[in-house]
Amino acid sequence: DVTDAELVSRNISCNNTYGVLDTGDIICAVSDVAMPLEDSSAETSKLTTFAKSAKCIDNMRQAVNDTSVHVVDEIIALMQSSCSQFTRSLNENMRKEHSGTRTTIPQSERATTDTWGGHSTSKSQLSHGAHCLLQEHGLTISDSSLNFGSKQLGSDIVPVLDEIIRTSTAVTTLNLGFNALGDSGVAQLAEAFAVNSSIAVLNLRNNKIGDQAASAIAAAITRNTSIKILNLDCNKISDKGGVALAKALQANHRIYELSLRSNRIGDTGATALSSCTALAKFSLRGNRVGKLGAIAIANTLQQNSCIRELNLHNNRIGDTGAVAIAKALPFNDKIVNVYLAGNGIGNAGAMALAASLAANTTVTNFNLRDNDVCQDAHNAIRHAWEDRSDDLYL
Repeated sequence: DVTDAELVSRNISCNNTYGVLDTGDIICAVSDVAMPLEDSSAETSKLTTFAKSAKCIDNMRQAVNDTSVHVVDEIIALMQSSCSQFTRSLNENMRKEHSGTRTTIPQSERATTDTWGGHSTSKSQLSHGAHCLLQEHGLTISDSSLNFGSKQLGSDIVPVLDEIIRTSTAVTTLNLGFNALGDSGVAQLAEAFAVNSSIAVLNLRNNKIGDQAASAIAAAITRNTSIKILNLDCNKISDKGGVALAKALQANHRIYELSLRSNRIGDTGATALSSCTALAKFSLRGNRVGKLGAIAIANTLQQNSCIRELNLHNNRIGDTGAVAIAKALPFNDKIVNVYLAGNGIGNAGAMALAASLAANTTVTNFNLRDNDVCQDAHNAIRHAWEDRSDDLYL
């Protein structure tokens, strides 16, 4: 198995292709990171401990953006240490504030009737906890975008989130990423996702969820009629969860973008997910997909008229998988972005891809970095690419 350290190294190398180190890649590669390196300094929490934490995170982000690769371990350790007090204080503060009586909210935030916590309630009322959580983050129940990302809320706040999701009829984008909600927490929220009819973009990135939550989400999206973009990056979903999601997506063709980056999905899950032909953008980056999964994806690629982006960075498809994808590309005139960096692809796979790119001119963004490819193969790909001015990374 690829170790976390190897994943960090791969992601750093891959993202340096663009000259900028993506701090999210480091977070994805290390599963026990307590808080993200990015976007934390903009928070508005009143907790006095936050100022110190935000300053520390800001300094760490700058260090990473300077591509000081050797300080990655120090950054992660420092991040966990500096944020632990803030995280504990925030969760304790919310537990105290978000358990109480209901309070009437302004007319502009009122909606229709629903049930929460076993009690029939009017949506013109929110619990004190829900009102406080929204207020804490400068949000209202009528906002179209509810961003709770990177707050490390924890599973204790799930009943409050459940109420907000059920109550809001205006939210179209819901960000719950980086919140350590866990399997049980997200499974509890699944029913709320199922009945909400307004959420189009759902982000559950880095919530320490596995197959239990993935299966619950799968059950929810078979009933949901609004979700179009689903982000489950940086979790612990394996083949079982991948298969459950695939079955749900075969029943729900409204979802056109699915990202499962940095999970534990192998050939079985990839094969199941390859049958989801309504996807326009599909990422299994940083998983455990081998040649069999790549062959299944390639077989579907020949007939998929929706796909625009396929991201298989940092898997294990090898030459066999690369050749299969190469054979499929000339039959697909819709795909634009193909990412195959860090896959153990050698000269045979690269030469097959070169011939394929000569036949397929719709691909305008192609990445084959961090593979074991000779100069002749690189030259063959460049020759096939010569009439295109867009992004080529070798």
